[in-house]
Amino acid sequence: MKWLVVMAALLPNLSAASSTECLMMIIHSESRGESLESLAITARAAVNRAGSKSICALINKKEVHASRSIPAELRPYFKAIAATALNEKSDIAHGADSWNTGNKPAYQGKIRRKAGKQIFYTMAKAM
Repeated sequence: MKWLVVMAALLPNLSAASSTECLMMIIHSESRGESLESLAITARAAVNRAGSKSICALINKKEVHASRSIPAELRPYFKAIAATALNEKSDIAHGADSWNTGNKPAYQGKIRRKAGKQIFYTMAKAM
């Protein structure tokens, strides 16, 4: 039974996660393998999507598990991208709050940016 308590203590706790940690999870989950530009735009689009809510409100359990696979040597890289997106006033995403690999879904809003294999757009309902 003690090992269950130890394991529970080691699992990510969303309520205790910082905005930077949550944004790192989103970037890694959604855009790993993309260019630095695409990672930065994804980070800023996530900030745009969160609006006045916490970035952590965008996280789901899938992303929490994916974050555990961020290699230790890459964590500072993802942390720097996340911190910049959270603290920078300029909007590299040009107002985009959504992204997709390949094509923008036809029912969604205006394309704002393209980088790497990703398309960044504003959701139609937010326009």
